[in-house]
Formats: sequence, C-alpha cells, structure tokens
Amino acid sequence: MNLSLGVLMVFAAIFLELRLVQVSLVAWLAWAVPHFVFHVAHVQHFSPLDNLAQLGSLGSMVVLPLILLFVLTFDTKERLGHVERPVR
Repeated sequence: MNLSLGVLMVFAAIFLELRLVQVSLVAWLAWAVPHFVFHVAHVQHFSPLDNLAQLGSLGSMVVLPLILLFVLTFDTKERLGHVERPVR
C-alpha cells in the first residue's frame, strides 16, 4: 500500500460518504488482488506455516473489502427501495 491509498482510506473512514467508501474499497482491491496473486505464485521460498500465515493475512485483505462492498451495495439498495418519496 502506498501513502495516497492510505490517505484515501482515512478520508473514507472520516466522512463515511457511500460513494467515497465504495471507491476506496475498489481502489484497495486494485492493489490487494495483484499483491495476493503475486504471493500465491511465489510460495516456494517459505515454510508451510509461513505460507499459511502470509496467504491467510493477504487473503483477508481481499475478502474483507469484498464483503464490505457487497454489504454496502445491497444494503443501500434495499434501504433506498423502502424510502418514502415526498408527495408533490
């Protein structure tokens, strides 16, 4: 992760605006998925326990944002579907 992605994540956590949080999570995944794939392809340098720890922690950095995106997207759509519209 680099500084700019960290700053984006901090602003998303502070402001909690839906689109900002979603974009932050997608940006995080754009970094985390290739990083995870790289380490999956280079497991021969580590012991099985080290591989388990490394791939488990890196995998969680992919799975957690996916879960958050799923929850944010479908929970928000569900809530928006039940919003009463003002009568004109």
